[in-house]
Amino acid sequence: MSQFCSNCGAKLAQGTLFCGSCGAKVENIVSSEEKSAQQPIQQMNYQTGGINTQLGYQEESTFQEMFLKRTGRLNRLRYFKRSLVIGIVNVVLVMIGEAIFLDQWELTNSAYEGFTILCGLVTLYPEFCLDCRRLEDLDKPPQMAYWLAGVGAIVVISSTSFELGKGAIIGLIYLVATLYLLFAEGTRGDNQYGPDPLGRK
Repeated sequence: MSQFCSNCGAKLAQGTLFCGSCGAKVENIVSSEEKSAQQPIQQMNYQTGGINTQLGYQEESTFQEMFLKRTGRLNRLRYFKRSLVIGIVNVVLVMIGEAIFLDQWELTNSAYEGFTILCGLVTLYPEFCLDCRRLEDLDKPPQMAYWLAGVGAIVVISSTSFELGKGAIIGLIYLVATLYLLFAEGTRGDNQYGPDPLGRK
């Protein structure tokens, strides 16, 4: 049975009194089985890229981590707050567009409509990233976010000429899906996509 130095972990020959690596006196022999048991628990590699469950949920601090990352579970409150920020940014951009493209008392024109569509499409990507992560928290395939992004793009493009009928139905589908992501409770404890962002077991 292989033996190892209890001080530095180097492999020892049978009958050794001092470690050939660190020079420590060999008093407590550690077997290979015990050494294996003492090794740090290997982190579990999830589909999202190797999240360490021993560390639990890691709070993001940068803009890219919070809004442009597509992997890692995101709970309801964080999803709501970040979606609200995106919504506010979109409203501010639309107000800027009104000031630039609309004359006094003018409700709309083609330049303003094009600008609002562009703003909606630009903010659609961070929303897509948040949707991916929220789906992971619900233990759902994040690929579903592509369908939601497609519906969202249709809603944005048709928003300037929204009429009752197919457009309204598509908008309703998008609203229901968004409400589901907002209010559905995430998986308790770790799931296949990573640790619980709320630290529940």
